[in-house]
Amino acid sequence: MFYTFLFAHLVADFAMQPYWLVQRKRRWDGLLLHGAAVLMCMLALALVEPAVFALWPAMLTITGVHIATDWWKVHRADRLLRPAIVPFLLDQVIHVTTLAAVLWLSLGGTAWAVDATLARWAMIGAGLVVAGLAVPIGVMIWLDPAFSKVALAPAARRRSGAL
Repeated sequence: MFYTFLFAHLVADFAMQPYWLVQRKRRWDGLLLHGAAVLMCMLALALVEPAVFALWPAMLTITGVHIATDWWKVHRADRLLRPAIVPFLLDQVIHVTTLAAVLWLSLGGTAWAVDATLARWAMIGAGLVVAGLAVPIGVMIWLDPAFSKVALAPAARRRSGAL
């Protein structure tokens, strides 16, 4: 189950978080909107694995910790920790550790099972999100922590044929 929740987390944190939402997370409405995306991605897992819905208390806990962690990151860690990649990586470590701890407390050793087809597909999906979104975003944060070149992104995507 951990791998399916990891996939949901990665989709919510990278695929469903455009730059305007990253900026908006400095306000409560942006944080709550992002938290809703995190919760919806986990709830969506129940569409393919109905047993996941029984973990709704775990989902609420994970979402609450996710919102609190993101608040801490944008209001404290981004100012205290340097270089800018450090808060980004620490944020992800906290999110994944929260997933692991809450699911372990909810499911015990079965949280790590990979015998289900869904878990295998989730592992592949997680790898694709990490390779296609998380790593490039991490590199951008590392090389351009002030996001001074963010305005160039739409034109670059058009030139590359990505749009």
